[in-house]
Amino acid sequence: MSKEKKEEVKEEAHEEVVKHTEHKDHKEHKAHKVPKETKKHGALVRYAVMGGIVILANLFVVYALHIAYPEPKYENFCKVEQTKPIITEEADCLSVGGQWNASMETGVDKVTSYCNQDFSCSQEYSQANTLYQRNVFIVFVVIGVALLVGSIFLQGSSLIASSLSFAGILAFIIGSLGYWSNMNDKLRVVILGLALVTLLYLAWKKFED
Repeated sequence: MSKEKKEEVKEEAHEEVVKHTEHKDHKEHKAHKVPKETKKHGALVRYAVMGGIVILANLFVVYALHIAYPEPKYENFCKVEQTKPIITEEADCLSVGGQWNASMETGVDKVTSYCNQDFSCSQEYSQANTLYQRNVFIVFVVIGVALLVGSIFLQGSSLIASSLSFAGILAFIIGSLGYWSNMNDKLRVVILGLALVTLLYLAWKKFED
């Protein structure tokens, strides 16, 4: 066989190998191609799992806190009685910790004097409840910060990291709801500023260009 014939045979063999390889790669590519429906289904499952983690994490904190640090109850401060004696004298009202409301004329009707016997105990309950809400707020802030920090440094699962981020944000919201009305304006500004800075830092760390 001549040298030229040998070269032609080699070229033909090479072309056959290339065609076979390209055909094989094409089949493998088609086999591994993920349908759009599968991708969409996977995204929905991802969001569902993320939402479940966010909600369950905060529910766990709420009920664990309810067991470890019970909320003050009104009946523990003021006796709940089916009937109460009527107090008609101011001195007697003040002696039981009540608030005496003197009679007055409104122009149309006359309001007779009466004694609010639960005045002192209801004030004590209100103070205890405000203190409780403040402490719960502090707990949720600490947990929220811990979840956000954990989401930043967690490696290996973007799903869990994102879930912790949203769980931390929700913890801030839950903690603020109960105590927000008792905050002064300065504390509200500080809380909102810290929340904004935290979210900006989180966005910068998690979504860098």
